[in-house]
Amino acid sequence: MFRYSMRTLLMVVLVLALFSAALGNPTDSWRRVTITLTVVVVFIATLLAVVNRSGRTFPLGFAMAGWLYFLLTFNSTFRDLRPLLLTDPIVERCAAVLHVDLREPVSPPDPFDASLKDHPWYKMCYFGDIGHCLWTLILATIGGLAAIWLQRPTSNKSRTRDQPH
Repeated sequence: MFRYSMRTLLMVVLVLALFSAALGNPTDSWRRVTITLTVVVVFIATLLAVVNRSGRTFPLGFAMAGWLYFLLTFNSTFRDLRPLLLTDPIVERCAAVLHVDLREPVSPPDPFDASLKDHPWYKMCYFGDIGHCLWTLILATIGGLAAIWLQRPTSNKSRTRDQPH
């Protein structure tokens, strides 16, 4: 059974509140905040995995899963892979549910258009980046919990005959 402190619970609520605000009003500023927050959280988990020898299982799983998903979705080398991930249609569907102007497919604007900032295509790009940052933290948490589960002690059933009972 996992136990969480009040501090951990409040941090989770704070992160969810920030992402809720960002997804409700996807702008370039919110996109920058969520990407920075995601990188900082996964980086701190990486530091905890390296420095803290006794309790490094969760941070190690968190960092590995977080960096893997973050690099797959934000690295230009894997640009063609992002639309193939299961999380991409979920993010797009959430955008269509939360924002009426994003329910229909949106094409990129004319680069010479004067009203570029208000174009729905940019809003969809911002929403997608914010949504994938949230997925990074969700999948990183699942990776940390999976690492704890994989490291759990084996049961008595797995003992060999040579071991005393």
